[in-house]
Amino acid sequence: MSKQLPSTARRRSAGRNKSDNNHGCAFWLLVFVIICVAIVLYSVVWIPAIGFLIFFAVRRDYNGTKKRNIIISAAVMVTSFIVFLLIGSPPELSSIHADWGKKEFDISETTEVRITGYPDDAEIESLELSENNIAELNYTDGKAIITFKETGEAALFFVANGEVKSTSTTITVKDKDAEEQAAREAEERERIEEERAEKERQEQEAQEQEEPEQDIQEQQEEMVWIPSSGSKYHNDASCSGMDNPRQVTKEEAVSMGYEPCKKCY
Repeated sequence: MSKQLPSTARRRSAGRNKSDNNHGCAFWLLVFVIICVAIVLYSVVWIPAIGFLIFFAVRRDYNGTKKRNIIISAAVMVTSFIVFLLIGSPPELSSIHADWGKKEFDISETTEVRITGYPDDAEIESLELSENNIAELNYTDGKAIITFKETGEAALFFVANGEVKSTSTTITVKDKDAEEQAAREAEERERIEEERAEKERQEQEAQEQEEPEQDIQEQQEEMVWIPSSGSKYHNDASCSGMDNPRQVTKEEAVSMGYEPCKKCY
């Protein structure tokens, strides 16, 4: 028959067993923290798991647990590595948007085009500008810097990662300095043309003023024919069969008493 413990000893033994089974709050808090850290860091657990796998593979099996430990280490390593690939690999880029800010630029400008991708955390590894004659792209440190080389207009778009295209934007490049110079030259030509036209107008007016004076002078100095005998002056020397007519001014003929011929005038 087994020997029974005294009641005091039984109470002490029961107390020890109860304390062994009931852990305090600090213990369970520590367990919770360890589990959380394991979840957060599980994607990199495959790195130390390799060491454990090698350790269990080469050590002697004293307790017959070698196969079990190798399987557990291998499973942790494989699953952790899969999680690492899933978490560590960025999502695939599906679309991009290019924000030029404006659509008209001067040829001397340099501008940064804001490129955004979708999903937001997808990487833009490479960026190219569509073939054109007016602009060039320099993509460095995630910044798309555009410089302009020719004036003109073109529909431009970007290609990210070799296949994802943005929508096209029609961009106009002007040379403001050249346009201002051309405008100044046009104004100068217009001014010169206006001055020339004004000068011609003034000359025309002066000529029109001089013509009546010339007409009056010519009228005053009009020449007529008078006969050696007779009382009429003629416009035509052969009128009325004049014999040896002579030519004098009309004013002289009138002063000499000659009257106009009714045939000639």
